[in-house]
Amino acid sequence: MKFKCFLEKSLRENEQVFAVFVIAVINGKYTATTRAKDKEEFDENVKYGFPGGKVDQGETVQETALRESKEEGWHFDSVSEPFFKTVVQGKTVAWCKGNNPKMLSNYKEKQRGIKPVLVDENKLKGFGNEEAIKAFLDLREELDEG
Repeated sequence: MKFKCFLEKSLRENEQVFAVFVIAVINGKYTATTRAKDKEEFDENVKYGFPGGKVDQGETVQETALRESKEEGWHFDSVSEPFFKTVVQGKTVAWCKGNNPKMLSNYKEKQRGIKPVLVDENKLKGFGNEEAIKAFLDLREELDEG
């Protein structure tokens, strides 16, 4: 199944967000989670994604980012306002920058085979990840210059 994505840098006022993902880097590697059950950490069949998930009713994007990340094995001291979005099958997905990431050993989704890992950029493919990484790198460059 192909996903139709539209890319924009920021959210419109009062735009409803369906899901949120968090991007952070530790020593040149991205914080990610495995998406396949019962696979070795770096098996080529494992799918990797950024930590995050669906926004629950009444939650802010940042609350969702922190909750979902913690459920998937990552703790962030805080997350930024969304810096990028994709629209996938008509649903808005926001991307936030995670601050001071820490890998957890006990977390909710461990029993489902989801693991927190650090991976190279080339492992994070699909669902707008490539565009989000570029926007993240552009944001980091802007922050470094400012």
